[in-house]
Amino acid sequence: MRFAAFLVSVLIAAAAWGQTYPSKPVRMLVGSAPGGILEVAARSIGNKLHEKWGQPFLVEFRLGAAGSIAGEALAKSPPDGYTLLVGESGIWGVSPHLVTKSPYDPRTDFTAVSQVGVLPVFLVIPTGVPASNVVEFIEYARQRQGKLAYASGGVGSIHQLTAELFKSMTKLDILHVPYKGGGPAATAVLSGEVQMAFVSYAGALVGLSNGKLRMLGISTAKRAPNFPDVPTVSEMGVPGFDIATTLGVIAPAGTPPEIVARLHAEIMAAVAAPDVVQRLSDAGLVVAPASSEHFGGVIRSEYEKFGELVKLSGARRAD
Repeated sequence: MRFAAFLVSVLIAAAAWGQTYPSKPVRMLVGSAPGGILEVAARSIGNKLHEKWGQPFLVEFRLGAAGSIAGEALAKSPPDGYTLLVGESGIWGVSPHLVTKSPYDPRTDFTAVSQVGVLPVFLVIPTGVPASNVVEFIEYARQRQGKLAYASGGVGSIHQLTAELFKSMTKLDILHVPYKGGGPAATAVLSGEVQMAFVSYAGALVGLSNGKLRMLGISTAKRAPNFPDVPTVSEMGVPGFDIATTLGVIAPAGTPPEIVARLHAEIMAAVAAPDVVQRLSDAGLVVAPASSEHFGGVIRSEYEKFGELVKLSGARRAD
């Protein structure tokens, strides 16, 4: 009887805690450089949560090691709802496979809060390459096996993994040239240093606006609603090609369900706000909110999916 009474008191206290959350500032960790889509998402969502609850949601950059520094910081934080991470698949799908021993296991060390959207990448080439679509580029590359190069934002980046999947499915031999970030990779294509890359929409903008880049296709299986005129790589000669990163909000494992539920409800409301949808869409995100349960499944499946792509690419990072 005493144990039952104790259990009831704990549950009542937890429910009350969830109802009063948040009672102090909340940290929102971001593992990529300022100015990128993750910062845009964190500040857009954080501002809405601040308006709702009156507490600051403070963006805190934890850069390095392809996002794993931010992931480790989250995993080691108290599971009280006051440390969140706005991240993408690189943190839970890629980084753990790039080292012999990862400092965290995304399947057990994280709690999924809310999926926000999907971030595709785009196949771009310099306008000096004589190809107007994916089919023509594949033929151009096939006639020059081993003589072309592609840029990426670094070893293990989504740019590299997407390009390696493209190479595998088209049986092309194209040299990988890693750069320090997606911006420099896009610049390398724009200048003609390399002949192709898969880059973010933001990374392609300058080259598209000045006419030095040609966008051939989007990496997702279906056309994106915010880029309806961009054909998919799949429909343009590589059937079944489908790869993108998922963007979402996660918390440390063990975060009380009441707090996760409160956060999820308000994040969904924030992501539905027209100004936030516009801001995220303009930054290249396909807004696709989903439940905590669905997002948790995505994290687990992407851990496996991207693990296989890391093996395919041969990407490794020093422990």
